[in-house]
Amino acid sequence: MLHTFGRYVNRSHRMRRVGEHCAPEGASALSKRRAEHAKGPIVHKTTQAIVLLVLCYLAFFLYAFGNFLQIPVIDGSPLTFQAALEPVAFIALMAIGNAWVAKVIYERKKQEQRLLDEKKLLLPTLALLLLIAFGAGLHSAGQLIADMFDITGTSVSREGESIYHTLHFLEEYLGHFLIFPPYIVLLFFIVTLEINRAASHLSRFDKGLILISGLLIGTLFGLGNAEAGSAAILIIPMNFLLLFHFYSLKQRRPFHLLELPFASCWFIATVTMTFTGIFFGFKNGWFTQPTAVGLRTYLGIGI
Repeated sequence: MLHTFGRYVNRSHRMRRVGEHCAPEGASALSKRRAEHAKGPIVHKTTQAIVLLVLCYLAFFLYAFGNFLQIPVIDGSPLTFQAALEPVAFIALMAIGNAWVAKVIYERKKQEQRLLDEKKLLLPTLALLLLIAFGAGLHSAGQLIADMFDITGTSVSREGESIYHTLHFLEEYLGHFLIFPPYIVLLFFIVTLEINRAASHLSRFDKGLILISGLLIGTLFGLGNAEAGSAAILIIPMNFLLLFHFYSLKQRRPFHLLELPFASCWFIATVTMTFTGIFFGFKNGWFTQPTAVGLRTYLGIGI
């Protein structure tokens, strides 16, 4: 009897010791995961930077097409502060949005085996920035001078090599042509930076914001490329080449797309931009500007 009772006590003691040994470990691991989840941001830092970039795009879009500062720079002059400050708004908003995205991605933990030497991107990045700055200068100067003819009602022949025709070419074609393609390549450089970084865990909310941001960026850029008349001859072929290069990078360093926030947003935006340009080109003509047909016509709902 006593022997049986002793075996029961020893067995109970062993079971209690095993429980004491296992329970704290499981509880502590669960508590640690909960603590890490509580400490982590609701939205990933890169997703926050992407949203800020989209807000900068939308802010400039509203500024460019709005009527906020219709105050003459000089009394009696048709030149307004809004038109004069548009280049400043463009540079400021683009610098804030893009610099923040690049900074956040650059500061993330790098992969042990990197896909490329990031220093090799420095000189091409500077060259692209110079092209963008030159294009923005051409676009702004051409637009300001052309607006003077429209506002003052000056009669200028638009045939042949007229001044107005030249200004229109500098503003709408060459200016946009030197802005959009280099900028799209510059965004791809940021994608390659992120591919060198460790994967990120994204929540469903992050993924939703990335999807919406990519669709907005792609639509805005698709219409912007069509406005420049460069979608058919350069942007669409270039996007296919960039997508193919992106696929080759993915083959060299396998990764899940949704583990890289900016790369995911860029992929969605590039696909959307490409198909927006193709759709607009087939529907309205490859060299027709969206401002010439109106947004309602572009959406196919009539005027």
